[in-house]
Order: sequence, then C-alpha cells, then structure tokens
Amino acid sequence: GFFVGGSTRFAKEEDTETGLTLGMEYEFRFARAWGTGILAEGVVTSHGRDAILLVPLNWHPWEWLKLSAAPGVEFVTEGPEEFVMRLAVAYEFEFGRFNVAPEIAVDLTRESQTLVYGLSVGRRF
Repeated sequence: GFFVGGSTRFAKEEDTETGLTLGMEYEFRFARAWGTGILAEGVVTSHGRDAILLVPLNWHPWEWLKLSAAPGVEFVTEGPEEFVMRLAVAYEFEFGRFNVAPEIAVDLTRESQTLVYGLSVGRRF
C-alpha cells in the first residue's frame, strides 16, 4: 500500500514541527487475524528530510480494523539514527481487491513523540 499524510513532531528541546509524510507498506498475513511486513516512510519538513523503517506486527480483530505495534529505526537529518516504536490504528474500507484506510499513529523515541495521520491505499494479492 501507499500512504500520504502528515506528521507532527513534539520534541523536548525543540519547537513543534509538521511535515508532509509519504510511505509504502507491505503486509503478509500469516493467519486470518495476524500479519507482519515492512513499512518505510519519509517526512519532508523545513529542517530537511527524515525517514523511518519499521517492522509492524498487525492484528485485525475484525476485517475492517487494524491495530499495529512496530519497532524500527528513525533516520533524522540533524542527528544519529534512533530506535522508534510505533503504535497505530487504521479503519479499512474495501472495494474488491483494493482498500482505503484512514490511519493514525504515534511514534515514540527517547527524544520526541510524533503524531502521524493520513490515508493509505492498498491492493490485496
């Protein structure tokens, strides 16, 4: 799937910052309600570009709801890479093999918290 949205970073020592977020995700369902895969996102802000690479564990308690926990690495323009944990929820609308899902997530690092929000469009195989 493809993701487009925004990210708002709340850092301890810096001002709040919002940027455009673009991403891609692949999910493999190894059981009816469980899946895993890989997720990559990039954020463009006034301070440069940040990127994140995650390995989500997705739980689908109902066919239309996705809850995720995803450890990963955040690559920041102005500093070293950092461990990140993402907690996310999505509501999936299906149209045949395609789905559209509004999503909201929180990325937690040692130095900041980031709210990620947007729309994902995907296709099932």
